[in-house]
Amino acid sequence: MDLQQLKYFITVAETSNLTRAAKKLHTVQSNVTTKIKKLEHELGHSLFERSKKGMFLTERGNLLLGQAKHILQIQADIYKLMGSDVEPSGSLSIACLDTFIRLFLGKVIPEFVQLYPQVKLTLQTGFNPELFALLEESRADLIGVVGGQQFEAYETVFSRKEKLILLSRDKNTGEQPLLILGDDCFFGQTLSDYFEHRRATLKIASIESIIASVAAGIGITLLPQSLLQANKCKTLIQKSLKMTCEYALLRKKARPQNSAEKAFIQLLL
Repeated sequence: MDLQQLKYFITVAETSNLTRAAKKLHTVQSNVTTKIKKLEHELGHSLFERSKKGMFLTERGNLLLGQAKHILQIQADIYKLMGSDVEPSGSLSIACLDTFIRLFLGKVIPEFVQLYPQVKLTLQTGFNPELFALLEESRADLIGVVGGQQFEAYETVFSRKEKLILLSRDKNTGEQPLLILGDDCFFGQTLSDYFEHRRATLKIASIESIIASVAAGIGITLLPQSLLQANKCKTLIQKSLKMTCEYALLRKKARPQNSAEKAFIQLLL
């Protein structure tokens, strides 16, 4: 049994399909099939139930899955630890809120890419719940989130407090809807709580569209003060609610920090 077999096993378990697994692994289906059959032979147990609907883990396969992920995580941690004192290289995965990127990473990312072209940088966006899931599942090294308090369960490598501003076109907002990015949007949830869930909400895909909708009189929204300054919203009414939020870049506690991650944090600070 080798690490590559375990990687192939995990990928098939996650995709339930040999073709999809092969595509994700950048190999051919026959190679995946051979690796899985060899692993089953070495362990003396069938790991998958095969059917027209796909491949699904057997009881023994389920037992192996957790251990296989743990072994590969140990391998990744060793690589990070051994690479801590060398020139930044390897990979770095960052997952952030869209507003975190706009406020704090606009200059850092281009500079990082220019300084360390050998680092494979991955950047993705989402809302807090999915960002925390990515960090817990080790699919992101760093996450940029926002909240109303400290994130004690994680190591905070960067944080910044922001005033929250209620944005509207007119002083009299009446029963105008609340404009939000999505159900998991921190600002939307905070705004809804502020009005005690008595107003309708409209989901709008981007910050620019939300601000344009406020300017058109469609509704009101809540955003961090620095973001409003960057978008030049001087023609709109900005009301401070005497509330703050905290943006934070987080990593798992006690996780080895590779050279690429360390270099990125140094640029940000």
